[in-house]
Amino acid sequence: MNNNINNYQVNQNDQPQYLNLQSFETQDGKTQKINQFQDQGIFQDLQIRVVFLKNLYNILFFEFLYNLLMFGFGIYTRMATWLLKFQDFYCFYDEETYVEHCFFDIEPSWLFYVSLFISIILQFILYFKGDLVRNAPVNYIVSIFQIVFFGFTFTTINIFWALKLLPIAVWITWGITYLIIISLILYAFLQKRDISWQVGTVVILGISLPLIFIWMLTYHYYPLWAKFVCLIVILSYGFYLVFETRLILRKERFNLDTNDYLIGSLLLNGLMLQPLVRIFEILFNAYGRRNR
Repeated sequence: MNNNINNYQVNQNDQPQYLNLQSFETQDGKTQKINQFQDQGIFQDLQIRVVFLKNLYNILFFEFLYNLLMFGFGIYTRMATWLLKFQDFYCFYDEETYVEHCFFDIEPSWLFYVSLFISIILQFILYFKGDLVRNAPVNYIVSIFQIVFFGFTFTTINIFWALKLLPIAVWITWGITYLIIISLILYAFLQKRDISWQVGTVVILGISLPLIFIWMLTYHYYPLWAKFVCLIVILSYGFYLVFETRLILRKERFNLDTNDYLIGSLLLNGLMLQPLVRIFEILFNAYGRRNR
């Protein structure tokens, strides 16, 4: 009897309904190939795609919250001294304005460079070697390392930004981005559909533009150009988030099955590093075609 019969059952409408393949005992990677064949059918099911999306963004919700908490500790505690080196610190008192002005030079510490390097390596592993990090305990180790070290990377970059444009710019930028993530979660739960470009555009613009406009009207002392910079960061991050999410759901590059929410969420968590991965992929594909 053909072994493919064990992979699925046929209902009354002759539609394939795929089964759990954990009971299969195969060698030389055959199980993984069967799983990928299974998922090609599973991801055509809208309901399963929506469930995958919900779990994906639920995990991303907590990962992004961790990044915000890390930034809070970094900017308001002495944790900043772990990530940055403050040099040539000096202050002077302005007798006309009765304000003390302080200036200092900063540069990243060794911890930032280590965190950045590990974060980039893990981002590449998650993207190109997804099969490697699927099984326990490797998946838990990679997850913890990615969350912790990307948290340090995220915090350091934003402390630099906060020292240049004040902490309020960072909080507003990532606070609005966090609201966008929450809104996409609510959309998936309420509408039970995956994210289209139209939905993503409405959510991103509908949240970011009104809130930035209110900020422009209320904080007059803050430079207008800096507010536009924050808006550009929000829009760029938001649309790129939708782009990468749609790639995951389309399964053209990510060999993810319906239980791999964590891998997908980690890729989205390290989204600011993902362009490096994309550039490498484009160059690698171009080089490969040239040598054929």
